[in-house]
Formats: sequence, C-alpha cells, structure tokens
Amino acid sequence: MKLNKLIFLLLSSVFFLPLKGQNLDFAKEIIDSLSSSRMQGRGYVYDGDKIAAKFISNEFQKLNLRSFNNSRSKNKYFQFFSLTANTFPYNLSVKIGSFELQPGLDYFVVGNSGSTYGKYKIKWFNKSILDDPKKFKKFQKSNFKQKALFIDKTGIDDDLNSAVLKIIEVNLVGAPIVVSVTNKKLQWEQGTRQLNYSILKISRKAIPFGRKKIFVNIKSDLKKNYQSQNIIGYIEGQIPDSFVVITAHYDHLGRMGQVYFPGANDNASGIALMLDLANHYSKINPKYSIAFIAFSGEELGLVGSKYYTENPLFSLKKIKFLINLDMMGNGEKGITVVNGKVFEEHFEELEKINSLNNYFETIVSRGYAQNSDHYYFTKKGVPSFFIFTNGGTGNYHDIQDKLQTLTFGGYNNAFKLITDFISSLKNL
Repeated sequence: MKLNKLIFLLLSSVFFLPLKGQNLDFAKEIIDSLSSSRMQGRGYVYDGDKIAAKFISNEFQKLNLRSFNNSRSKNKYFQFFSLTANTFPYNLSVKIGSFELQPGLDYFVVGNSGSTYGKYKIKWFNKSILDDPKKFKKFQKSNFKQKALFIDKTGIDDDLNSAVLKIIEVNLVGAPIVVSVTNKKLQWEQGTRQLNYSILKISRKAIPFGRKKIFVNIKSDLKKNYQSQNIIGYIEGQIPDSFVVITAHYDHLGRMGQVYFPGANDNASGIALMLDLANHYSKINPKYSIAFIAFSGEELGLVGSKYYTENPLFSLKKIKFLINLDMMGNGEKGITVVNGKVFEEHFEELEKINSLNNYFETIVSRGYAQNSDHYYFTKKGVPSFFIFTNGGTGNYHDIQDKLQTLTFGGYNNAFKLITDFISSLKNL
C-alpha cells in the first residue's frame, strides 16, 4: 500500500503540474530581498547597486544561465560602465522654528541640490506678490543672501506666469535655499549634477503656522565616474542565433539621508518577474535563445540601457523581440503596453492571446515613449514592448513603495500572457 501510494503521489505531481511555471511566492521573496534595507535602496550610496547586482547575479548562477563572456569569475554576468550621480549619504536635518520635519514624509531634497547649512529667514513668493507690481518690484530688490525663498504656487496660472515662475524657480535671486511648498504628493527623483544651492519640496501641511525661520543641514556628494553594472545572462534555444530579450532595471533611488527608498514595485517587481521567466525557460528547450538583462542607471536617465545598446554583447539584429518589464506588482486594472501603437502587428497578436484567455480586462496601447529601458533599443530598430501593470496604491518614488503595498492583481496573468506571446513569435 505504501508503494502504491508513493507511485500515485509521483504521478500526480507530474500530471497536475500547472501549465505555466509562474511562482508568486518566489516573486515575493525576490521583491522582499531587493526592497530590504540591506540593499540601501539599490542606488549609489553605500554601494546599494552593487549589493543588488551581486544578489541578481547569484540568482542567474542558480539557474545556470550562460554568460556571454564565458568567464568563470564571480562577475561573469556583469557589464561595467560609468555614471554620475548626486547623492545624499549623510543624515539630513530641516527645522521650521523648533519643529523637526521628517525626510521622505514632510519633505524631499531635490536630486540636483548642493550642500546647505544654516538658519535662514523665510521669504515668501506667492500670488499676492505676482499680482501687485509694487510688491513684485520690492521682491526683486530684496537681498536673499541669508534668506530661504519659499514659493507658493496656490492660485497662480502657470501658463500666464510661467516665465516669471521659471525665473523665480531657477533662483536668479541667489537664495542659498529654495523651497517649493506643495499640496501634491511628494515624489523623489535622482540628480546627475550638483547646484550651488539646495532645493526642497515641502508638504504644506508640514509647515507650522507663523514660523519665520528655517534651519537646514544638507550635505550632498556628487559621484563622478561611478562604476556600476548591467547584469546579462541567457538560455540557448533551438535557434541559437535568434534572441528574445527580457529586460528590467534593478536600480532605484537609493538613500536620501537617513531614509531609503525600497522600490518594491519600481522595479524589484520587474526583476522578480524576469527571474521567474528565467526559471521557467531554464526548464524547457525554448524555440529561440532567451537573454535576460537587468539594467542599472535607469533612474538617472536610462544610462545602463543606453550603454548596452552602444556596446551590445551580441548583435542587436539578432533580437527577434524585446520585452521590458517595469512596475509589475499590481495589475487589477490591467496593463499598459508602450510601443503597442508602433509595432501594431505584434500588439494585435498580444490582444488576440489576451482575448482568448481573458488574462486582462484592459490592455492600454501607447505609442513611442522615452520612459524606460526599451527606448534605446527601439531607436536602434529593435522591435520591443514596455509593459507595466495598472492599479495598486499609487506609491511611486516614495518611501512607501514596499512589498506590503503591492496587490499582485495581474502578476500570474502577466506571466502567462508574456510566455504565450513569446510562443507566438514564430508566426510573426
């Protein structure tokens, strides 16, 4: 009886395997690791990008992905390149009156900011000054050497007064610190240069009423010629010289002083799906070779993918199709396909597959856009899609982009749609 039971269990494990190899638990483990504090936000403070790159290359190694350089070294999957990043590795302090503001919640330091230290009197620029010629003239004549310029755009017609606002915002008055006061959700961006003054975005609700001075301690560090790395591996297919390429960027915003940006959706989720796909194709004999590329430098302006397209490890002409994955952690409201309106035949096939299987209720097609790592491949004539999921909590470029905020509403179906689409490429 025991032997028969064992045979039954073994046969069951074979015949009842899921048709698709997606593994949501595996994806969550990857996202949890990549968005943890030990990754330092996967930026360029405390070698966050390098820690993440080592983690991903170890996953490539576990899957026995091939390396294009045939090296046995621990860096065999790496393609090194240099970038410039303005960083904030030191603890920040911003006080209005005696109230200490919280970085990442109450304020962000704009990415190109320089270092600023000291206590400054607050000088406001708002609609009342813009509408009154006498007040505006007085404002222009003010001495800003020891003042913090606070800009309140409430009620200002941006179109009508855009030129004036631009003059103010680029700090032609020479203030040591410029503060943009906003009711909007705060989002951070990295910088690639360093100004000689600091810029803050502060939430209006965080500014205590009636306080007239601000204390700031901001120290930035411009890293020039910082060495980062792309990570590339592949699975050889039945047609070895024809490639399907799966890409995703692994870098994120890193640290802003004492806070780090987890980047669970953007883009640990894309890396997780890429690794899930690599695991799937490593267990079969795919029609085409499948290359997997994890890019650094995306958040700094697609630096890693631009470098790769200028220094490819195999001819770009061998790429049958490229799928770039970014922000794949939600999906209950469908997906968006950038380049869907560019490569219409491929998009029609994608829609056909989706309709037959009811994977997503909505697939939005967009045109050509410079918004992720597919861009420079498209410029080089490589047929490509950039796919991202819609829905979720809206946490983007903030410190709340965590594993716990992801819905995974479309993860499994995205996996199925992509593998079905790759299978259909032989007919296109």
